[in-house]
Amino acid sequence: MSLLFEYRVFLLAGLVQTLLMSLVVAVGGTAWGIVLTAGIRSQWLWLRTLSNTLMELFRDVPLMVTVLLAYFVLPMAGIGLNPFWSTCMDTSVWGGANAAQIFRAGLVSVGKSQRETAAAFGMTGLRGLVLIILPQAMPVIIPPYVALLTALVQATSLGAVVDHDHEGGQPGLSDLRLHSRRLFRALPADLDGRRAGREDLPPALCPAGQQRRDRPQGAGRRLFHSHECVMQHSTISSDTAELPPEAVLARLVDAAMARAASTEGPSTALVRVVPDLVAVGLAGSLTASAGALVALAADAAAPQRGARLWGQGRRAAPRDAALANGFAAHVLDFDDDETELAMAHMSVTLVTAALTLADCLPVPVSGRQLFAALSAGYTVALALGEMVNPAMYRAGWHATATLGPFAGAAACGVLLGLDSGRMATALALAASLSGGVRGAFGGEGKPLQVGQAAASGLLAAQLAQAGFAAPAAALAGPRGFLGLHGASARAFSLTPLPPSGFVVKAFPTCTAIHAAAAALLEAVAEVPAGIPIERIDCSVDPFVPSILLEGLPQSPDEARFNLAYCLARAALDRRLGPDAFRAEALGNAEVTALMARVHVHAALDLPKGPSGVATGARVRVQAGGRDITRSREAAPGSAAAPLSDGQLLDKFALCLEPFCAADVAAKHFAALLELPAASDVMAVLGPLLDLTPLSSPRHSEQPS
Repeated sequence: MSLLFEYRVFLLAGLVQTLLMSLVVAVGGTAWGIVLTAGIRSQWLWLRTLSNTLMELFRDVPLMVTVLLAYFVLPMAGIGLNPFWSTCMDTSVWGGANAAQIFRAGLVSVGKSQRETAAAFGMTGLRGLVLIILPQAMPVIIPPYVALLTALVQATSLGAVVDHDHEGGQPGLSDLRLHSRRLFRALPADLDGRRAGREDLPPALCPAGQQRRDRPQGAGRRLFHSHECVMQHSTISSDTAELPPEAVLARLVDAAMARAASTEGPSTALVRVVPDLVAVGLAGSLTASAGALVALAADAAAPQRGARLWGQGRRAAPRDAALANGFAAHVLDFDDDETELAMAHMSVTLVTAALTLADCLPVPVSGRQLFAALSAGYTVALALGEMVNPAMYRAGWHATATLGPFAGAAACGVLLGLDSGRMATALALAASLSGGVRGAFGGEGKPLQVGQAAASGLLAAQLAQAGFAAPAAALAGPRGFLGLHGASARAFSLTPLPPSGFVVKAFPTCTAIHAAAAALLEAVAEVPAGIPIERIDCSVDPFVPSILLEGLPQSPDEARFNLAYCLARAALDRRLGPDAFRAEALGNAEVTALMARVHVHAALDLPKGPSGVATGARVRVQAGGRDITRSREAAPGSAAAPLSDGQLLDKFALCLEPFCAADVAAKHFAALLELPAASDVMAVLGPLLDLTPLSSPRHSEQPS
């Protein structure tokens, strides 16, 4: 009941909209039905033919198709209607066509003799219809017509499939659709939050009247710490009225800074993020494209406090370094990912931005300060991601590039010591620097967007420190970041760090491929060496193919997003490592032949995460007369199947293989795991970032 009360404004608004639309549809459908019935019973053949055609057309075409055609096609002819009136018109036309058939059947049920009797008494035309025919037809008409009215009321829900940019802030169908999505997404988490309590939120973030209390270890649904409310996936706002942009931004800043100020140390999973990201960035710095970017960024005259270009032994201006380092850390697509809320590579933008800034600050940055900054950045990325996704991602936006500037700005803002006001400005400025499209996937534009996001986050924080101003509406207004992505700005959640969708990658490919690749490797392990693989069937979520690429990959970037290539390569190599995505590995005849025997299927029975997308996969391998099927509910490296310390060290050493021996890599890895206790993080990281390749040339990114 409390939840119903909490959302009373939304529910009442929905009720009013439904009742109003039902009234309009009932009147409109009845009127249209009467018009069609009159045409059907007309004396003129052409009118009867036209009326019958229209009746059958509107009855037989699915109502959903009619709704979409009217809303999206009519504007092309200069006829534009808002969702309310567009839905009313569509439903009325459909209802009127069905009503005409009911009216006609009722009138036909009255015998010819009754009409002749009426005519004999001089009651012809409308008078005879009203006084003689209709009273006898009504018992036949009323029961099916009442059922039709019920169907029309239910059909008004189709208004939620169309959207409209409302002027004047008046609520409409799109508003109700967005708020309903938020309500039902928040329902299980909110109920869980009520069971577990919201004990450790700062008073400014606790809902009115909510008392903070301790909870036992293990309480709640997704906990990483025993009594820290910001680690519980629960809503932090009980407001139902629309919040002004300033309030939304203030709550986001409060949440980020509260997390940064938490006395709870970082979880083991977050500590492991830094060595993993840095190692991947060093490996990525060897690519030809990263080298070309470094050539543009490096500045021989850079001041002593310039920032390191990872793996280059050179320095550059901080924002140029953030761009190059962010690009290098993502170009191999080997960096960690988050698949449920942010739907983005969370660490690459904020870690590179934070480390680049720490590298050129005049005072040392401690490990505690670094992880406080990272926690703030993760908080912002997840909160915004929860509000805009999955709609933003499905619309074609590259979430890492769109959310990255906000995450980087928050992390850098903490390192710069920004107060709440300037932190708010930094996030508002980040809205002006946010952007990136999924159309760039499969090319170097994708990591370029990521590098630019890291540089933009750093720039936003520096500009806020310098006194720049930016309106809160840039982030939370109807024409700002949230509004343009169709997000509800009423409430957001604070999730565990790391969130349940967090994945430390085991393979240098798109995350959507990982579960399938892991399942395949388990299956082919049972196939004796030398036995040819005849067929591979892979079942994934229907959304997965829309992310990936098809056909023969023409570059390493395309290969990382090609499921058939990755499975064929993994089946033949019995592994899926960076070597599979070098230019010289492409075009292998054996791989190409096996790709033709890889069949991808959409599966609806795989377990789905909060984003509504299943992250698991099922693979069937046919070889040597055997059928071997293996399934994975989650990717290796995810919260459900985390990498062991040994596996993470192996990945670290693999990435650093061109730079140092395995024993040296192990020493660096051990030192980075102690980074939270360091008094100067760059004193620990500097020797690693200054490494340069031992002798190997840069990896080519062009087909050979």
